[in-house]
Amino acid sequence: GSINFSEYVLDPFTDNARFDEASFICDVQTCVKALNDCLDESIDLHALQAQKDAARYYRAIGLGIMGLANTAIKLRLEYGSEEFIKFIDKIGFILIDTALMQSALLAKEHGKAPILKNYKNTVLTSNPFIKANTTVSTRKLISKYGLYNSQLLTTAPTGSISTMINTSGGAEPLYDVSYDRTTQSLHDKEVSYIVNEKIIEQYLELHKTKTIPAWIKKSTAMNLDYSKRILVQATLQKHIDNAISSTINLPESTTVEDIMNAYILSWEAGLKGVTVFRRNCRRIGILNSKSTAKIEDISKKEKEEKEDDASLKWGDILKSSDDLIGFKKKLNTGCGSLHVQAFFDKQGNFREIYLRKGSNGGCNSFMVGLSRMISLAARAGISLDKIVDQLHSTIVCPSYIKRAYTSAGTSCPNALGHALVEIKEQAQSHFTGEVVKSKKQKKIEPIEDNTENTLKCPKCGASMYIQE
Repeated sequence: GSINFSEYVLDPFTDNARFDEASFICDVQTCVKALNDCLDESIDLHALQAQKDAARYYRAIGLGIMGLANTAIKLRLEYGSEEFIKFIDKIGFILIDTALMQSALLAKEHGKAPILKNYKNTVLTSNPFIKANTTVSTRKLISKYGLYNSQLLTTAPTGSISTMINTSGGAEPLYDVSYDRTTQSLHDKEVSYIVNEKIIEQYLELHKTKTIPAWIKKSTAMNLDYSKRILVQATLQKHIDNAISSTINLPESTTVEDIMNAYILSWEAGLKGVTVFRRNCRRIGILNSKSTAKIEDISKKEKEEKEDDASLKWGDILKSSDDLIGFKKKLNTGCGSLHVQAFFDKQGNFREIYLRKGSNGGCNSFMVGLSRMISLAARAGISLDKIVDQLHSTIVCPSYIKRAYTSAGTSCPNALGHALVEIKEQAQSHFTGEVVKSKKQKKIEPIEDNTENTLKCPKCGASMYIQE
């Protein structure tokens, strides 16, 4: 469960803005009791006996936070500033001290967590974490009754629940003043929505302005220095007995050395874990800046596709021609042999393919259908590289696992993709007159491929595709 910090700010966005500590302390006590009730309700609902035993033995709960970035804006504090660090240091101490106090009171009523029953309570009160994060009165309670839970606090990103109640996630800064959010849970496919941060709209409306202040812009993940981002997490980590899940968003200009420094700085600051994500990385993020990255990516992609298919209009398909030059290759598939014949026009453009199975194994109807669809795509102006990319995206076929000797690939379409890459090299040699070296002599370098998701294996030169 997570507490929305931003709801405790009184007189938000004004010079009189302040954090309601009394209400916060009361609600932390309520949350610790409620999470213990949830724990008791769910113990026997776990699937495995080992899970039931662990829940009963450790009595671990995870009270977390969200809305931290919204809290900063309501208090008129720049995220990562010295004043903000002092604030979260103070509130973090109140959070853990109150949670430990309530756990001790529950131990008075129900007894200590089973894992703690063989230890004297002085083991707890002498623990460095508890000594640094409790008041004298809380330590007295722990010394007398022990603790009802082995673990109390954790901070998740709270991406879904914070979005649902329209606050900022976990301990994260605002991603951007506006951004595209991708979701698949509401549809059968990924759909993007433009999200304008409501907290900023509220600030602008109250102050009767349309200009977003510089200190708010500097507080977003896209503009925040990663050292400040790490300092915020490190300050919170001092008061959390489990860990924090959080992502440092970095600009596209970030270097390998920058990322290395971010990890080293995180380690030196005592973080239990850290994640970094560089803008426009190969893996697309859940959130993408509306103002820059997303628009640039789309326009670049559209430009490339228009250049590739400039000669054809939407729906146009070139007529089949007999004036083509073919190249042949035999594959050993999981079900037997497969003969591939790929045909190019005199300008070296891929136009048609014919697939025929050997005397044993394989589905000839499937191969005929696949060859027809590939040929149709080629005559519609789709480049061979894009066709190969789709073929390589197919999943593993069990027959390829069972059969000892097969051509490169994990299924018939995947193997066909590898074959087309080799045939493309043969065609290039034929049409350009340049001799392509054999695989053993050939320097390992990327095939001419416009797809972003294609890499080369440094050992064998086969194409690799990022899927997870």
